[in-house]
Amino acid sequence: MRAILRAAFATIVTVMVVLSTCGDGTAKPLRVAINAGPEGDAVRSVYKKCSDKPEAVELVPFAYSALREQLISALSHNEDKFDVVMIDDPWFPQLASDLRTLKNVPPALLDDIVDKSLALGKEPYGTGQLKALPYVGNTQLLFLRADILGARKVPETWDEVVALATQLTSPADDRYGYAIRGRAGAPVVTDFLPIYWSLGGELTGVFNDRRVSKLNLDLFRRALEIYRALEQASPPGAINFDWSEMTAAFTNGRAVMELNWPAAIPDIQKALPPDGRADRWTVALPPKGSPDGQGTSMIGNWLLGIPRASANADEAKKFILCLMDHQKEVADEGRPPTRKSVFAALAQSKPFFNVIERALELSTPRDRTEKWSRIEEAISLAVTGYLVHPDDVDSILKALQVNLGRILQ
Repeated sequence: MRAILRAAFATIVTVMVVLSTCGDGTAKPLRVAINAGPEGDAVRSVYKKCSDKPEAVELVPFAYSALREQLISALSHNEDKFDVVMIDDPWFPQLASDLRTLKNVPPALLDDIVDKSLALGKEPYGTGQLKALPYVGNTQLLFLRADILGARKVPETWDEVVALATQLTSPADDRYGYAIRGRAGAPVVTDFLPIYWSLGGELTGVFNDRRVSKLNLDLFRRALEIYRALEQASPPGAINFDWSEMTAAFTNGRAVMELNWPAAIPDIQKALPPDGRADRWTVALPPKGSPDGQGTSMIGNWLLGIPRASANADEAKKFILCLMDHQKEVADEGRPPTRKSVFAALAQSKPFFNVIERALELSTPRDRTEKWSRIEEAISLAVTGYLVHPDDVDSILKALQVNLGRILQ
């Protein structure tokens, strides 16, 4: 009898514990890790529409580098710390194995997403299981000062960009034809690689299930020559320019052209309002490597995924799908969409969204490997080294070849 009473008491206690931890008053909120910037604001501005109880969603913002560190730590240790995570697409290969597969996503939504954007959330890239949905559709564009170019033809190849930039450069007038983003690290790599890619170059590839080097030294040398010519047509000190300095040179008229992200558009619109009916700036597709080639730029989408350790995966998936449904409400010049229908709607009043969408369709992803950061460092070392010591190009290229081989071992 006592055993029965003890068992009954234990059952009652267990039920009370479950009720106390699962009741509405103490249920854990849906925890959403976001980037503390415009991309995260795109979530913040509509997230209350994606929950019957807004207090049931907790947004956790982190600065860019801190967000990456938090995600790597939490996901690799299988910690139930976040239910939805915002991921910059080059981080995805390192995090993909610790994300849940997104099953039963409505086909109408998948068909509405730009293919290059959707491919970023699949592991293996483009063909594997869907692990994340793209929410912000960044890719680079060629920005031009239309008021300075006048009737001149918009260049379509990198050789034409170099020729026009050289022609427009006038140090006496403090005007330069171009502005590179030359700061060492990610800035110079994102600025340089579209040239190499447009020439047909690749960095790595997969052979027999191994990632191997596909570095083309001749094409890389040619890309370096083009980039140095652009640096010589840039304002003094451009080798140290990051995004803000490059954008400032463009808006104040010191630089006529630049390769930049849509995130620059709001600042440029504010600084360069239309002069009467004429626009003072414009955007074009990234230049080609040759007249019969195809231009490309770097894709840089922000993805939404669910950590494998999340105990609230069903609600997390509903939340992500809801955000995608509300993408039109948050998409703007600085936060381009990834859905074709949203691009079409925005382009009705702002035609440059057609250019952004086409550039997105032509874009190239950073190599889908968790070793990307090391590859990026090696490329940065080569490009900045060449800009300072162009006569050492042979040794610089050899060092890059060796470094890339070591990284991929």
